[in-house]
Amino acid sequence: MKRSASFYLGLFLIGLLPLAALNCPDVVEDTANALAGTWTVSDATGLPSFTYSGATTITFELGDPVTTGTFTVSGASNLPRLVANDEQVEFPSSGSYTATIGEEDGVLTSIALDGDNDVTLSVTNLDAAGTALSFTYQGAEPKVADAGTVTVTATK
Repeated sequence: MKRSASFYLGLFLIGLLPLAALNCPDVVEDTANALAGTWTVSDATGLPSFTYSGATTITFELGDPVTTGTFTVSGASNLPRLVANDEQVEFPSSGSYTATIGEEDGVLTSIALDGDNDVTLSVTNLDAAGTALSFTYQGAEPKVADAGTVTVTATK
């Protein structure tokens, strides 16, 4: 039986697939590394009675596994307060975090902060270069009745 060159080429390429998988970067680790470091908040919007005017930085330090670690927020009081159990509480200033990162696509969807006050940040953007981050949370200023979704943007 005569086989065509394309048949053998196909077999060769199929044989390379396991090798290609070995060289694929760990997308979860890449995303975690993009999150790690110090972020400078450039804006916090979404509440009509709140205007962001402060200096706030958020630092994420990787733990083991890389989807966990510690965080520190300098200038946390500059961000809108959180809504928790129908009360306003300050944005947490330090503690531990757990990041939810898709194992297949490496997309960061949320960051749960466990600190002096707990909050889950819904991540709307983390660019692949690790230079732009956006997230949302339920906030309220000046009172709980003024609650809304706060969108925070930050850069490295």
